[in-house]
Amino acid sequence: QEDIDELQALNGDRLQIIKASAELRNLPSSPSLAIVGEEKQLGYFGAYGFGAFCTTDDDGFLTALVNQLSDSTKEPEQAAPTFINVIGEGCFCSWK
Repeated sequence: QEDIDELQALNGDRLQIIKASAELRNLPSSPSLAIVGEEKQLGYFGAYGFGAFCTTDDDGFLTALVNQLSDSTKEPEQAAPTFINVIGEGCFCSWK
């Protein structure tokens, strides 16, 4: 709990911590990333880190998704589509 409190203090209102339900604890691997827009629309779900060193790529893909979801000038029908990465290889660590 101390780590969670410290993480929340460092990030303030930018971070919403949601504790996983028992069903979600059965995920086969992590870390994964979910990006959710202000209107609660899912923008991305999938691997957070890619490649052998579990780092994010500098291609700007995830950054572009965040920018699209936060663009309040777009009409709802112009919103970024949801991208669920189920085939991409990423950095996944087995739960112990």
